[in-house]
Amino acid sequence: MLLKKRIIAILCLIPVAILLLWVIYHVSENHHVWGSLLFVINVYIWLRITPLRIHHGDPAGIGMADGFEALINMVKSVVLGIIFYLLLTFVESDRVLPICMGLLSLYFLKRLIWRGSE
Repeated sequence: MLLKKRIIAILCLIPVAILLLWVIYHVSENHHVWGSLLFVINVYIWLRITPLRIHHGDPAGIGMADGFEALINMVKSVVLGIIFYLLLTFVESDRVLPICMGLLSLYFLKRLIWRGSE
């Protein structure tokens, strides 16, 4: 029964990932700043809805782990957003955005598979 719930959760999250990637791609084509801001927000959302671990222990430890995970996710999404903005702005190639979206989709897929293996 647990495997069935995991498969259903994965199948429900796939359209969410596709929608997030689509929004980032189409906004970033013309507006690098807004696209990077959406990148940061969407990566943070994806990190929050696909946690990598389930915490076991006392309530205080679980609360601290969740708080630190939220801070780490914020820092991670901001750093990735800055890198995304710098690549879009300073690299003179039409392939930068598709390559970044491909890498982001692989990252989303990795998080989804890792989450599904818990």
